[in-house]
Amino acid sequence: MKLLNKRRQPADAAPIDEDQAPPAKIAAANWTRGQQLATTATRVVLWGMVACAPLALGVGAVALSAAARPAPQSTIAAAPTEPPGRLQATGMAEHAVMAWLGASRGSEHQVSGLLPSADLPAKGLNVSAPSAVDSVWDGSAWIVTVGVTVTSDVPTDQGATTQTVQRRFFQVPVAVDADGILSVLMLPAEVAGPTTAAPSSGAGFRSTVPSTHPVAVAAVDFLTALLAGGGDITRYISPESGIRAVTPAPYVFLTVESVMADHAPATSPAEGDSVVVMVRTRALDATESATRFDYVLAMSLRSSRWEITEIKGSPLLGGEEVPVADPDPSPIPTSNTNP
Repeated sequence: MKLLNKRRQPADAAPIDEDQAPPAKIAAANWTRGQQLATTATRVVLWGMVACAPLALGVGAVALSAAARPAPQSTIAAAPTEPPGRLQATGMAEHAVMAWLGASRGSEHQVSGLLPSADLPAKGLNVSAPSAVDSVWDGSAWIVTVGVTVTSDVPTDQGATTQTVQRRFFQVPVAVDADGILSVLMLPAEVAGPTTAAPSSGAGFRSTVPSTHPVAVAAVDFLTALLAGGGDITRYISPESGIRAVTPAPYVFLTVESVMADHAPATSPAEGDSVVVMVRTRALDATESATRFDYVLAMSLRSSRWEITEIKGSPLLGGEEVPVADPDPSPIPTSNTNP
């Protein structure tokens, strides 16, 4: 048996100084410590990954859920975009209806290139006053409804003729291409006219204002200044109203037939009180021709004086109607007017 002979260091020998150790031994020691550090770092990283795995799974799940959810829909609807050409289409429709209804045999040039080809009658209609009353975009063309006045001579039983005047309505589809070129797609088709409700006289005005009440007096003086040149209109309007008198004054005399209010004005009003009145007036021009008007006036009290703050464009809705005035009512006194 072969024995390995190892050199033993004496017990009293001094420890080996690394600085004096051979290079090979120093390198081996350094490599061993580096390997230990690397192993420790690897273990830390692995345990860190294990610890973070649930968190990573949670983040991934949230991301997948967010990706799977549909984008929230906007609650604000986009404003519809009207295609161009409404005004041009209505003008073309008016022209086409007039040309078609007025054309007769022998005047084919009147509609050639404007409308689809069709036989013309022996005699066209007597039409006038075209006016578009409606225009709707149907996705491919403007559908325009045109009203015209048709005058006809109708024979009577006695062999004579009587003239009738009717307002009739015709529908025309007009296309507008990207270059703005207009084309009438079909011949005009007669349709029913727009429906209208029975007119209401002063709906919403329930209280009759006496002619001597300051509200009625102020309204009368204002209309006299507005229409008949009866004094300085700024005396009867609020400073911010922006109302101006009609100039030159078209009327020479003014009579107020009725004054109705939305509520009964107080007998002792306070500063800032307001009321809305409807005034029916009869105006006489220099030729003695009379015209009636309805004015809706918003009024308020300032410095103990009723002033007009606004001429409103429409009456109040609801409530009782204003009683019809007598044919020759007793006029409410007015201010002096031009002779």
